[in-house]
Amino acid sequence: MRRVLATAIPAGLISAAATFAAYADARSDSATLAEARTTATVVLFVVATCLLALVARPWNRRRTALLLLLASLFAGTIALPATRNYFEFAAPPATTWGTAAALGAAA
Repeated sequence: MRRVLATAIPAGLISAAATFAAYADARSDSATLAEARTTATVVLFVVATCLLALVARPWNRRRTALLLLLASLFAGTIALPATRNYFEFAAPPATTWGTAAALGAAA
């Protein structure tokens, strides 16, 4: 239990901080509500995937394939119009994408 909490609590705090920061930055850049939500979702996905990659060590072919599949499916969700409309994702401005990438990488 102690080992799980030692990872889960800091990971949750980092994920929450990065997500809220991305959302606040997107809203301050005059992004619409849907664009800000999309930005926050992308940042949360990036941070969660990085945390999953850290927890999944040592990597082997199966774990690497699982991480790549997860990232590919999320990218497909963002790229395909049917799933993008279903989840109500909206492409934020280019400056917001840059900030989201920086926040995801920093977290």
